[in-house]
Amino acid sequence: DGSLWATGLNRFGQLGVQQNAGTWVPNPTPLRIASELGGSAIIDFSAGSRHSLVLTHDGSLWSFGSNGRGQLGVSLMAGVWGSTVWRPQKVMLAQSAKFVRISAGGTHSLAQTEDLRVWGFGNNVDGQLGSADLYGDWDWSPLLVGLNTEGLAPPFDSSTTVVGID
Repeated sequence: DGSLWATGLNRFGQLGVQQNAGTWVPNPTPLRIASELGGSAIIDFSAGSRHSLVLTHDGSLWSFGSNGRGQLGVSLMAGVWGSTVWRPQKVMLAQSAKFVRISAGGTHSLAQTEDLRVWGFGNNVDGQLGSADLYGDWDWSPLLVGLNTEGLAPPFDSSTTVVGID
């Protein structure tokens, strides 16, 4: 039925459910997160170190977990280290666009829109958002990383970003 299930530690709300969120109590039994968000079916997900991203059929991007470095792409609890955001939050861009690919890094996130633009948000301490202006800092609002990329590869760790292969 397209449901998304998760197990494990939910210390930062990264499982997208309230059960044991904010605690060190693990969830060894699979928990149903959802089969849809905002009325649209879930088609992809990506898990970072302390946060998760979910992509729905209508091109919406949802995030939950720690937002200590803005990696959720929303202002809620941004910059509050150890924050717990267990209820999925919708990531919005200034202009209307549909997301087609997502990738969660250690403390940053990347998302590609149907026009092949790649957006990054979260930690940029090592330049992983592709923004020299923000080098050594972080931002919760999605920043344009690059144009006309062929694809989006998953971040390999908290300081590496691959935005495309030519």
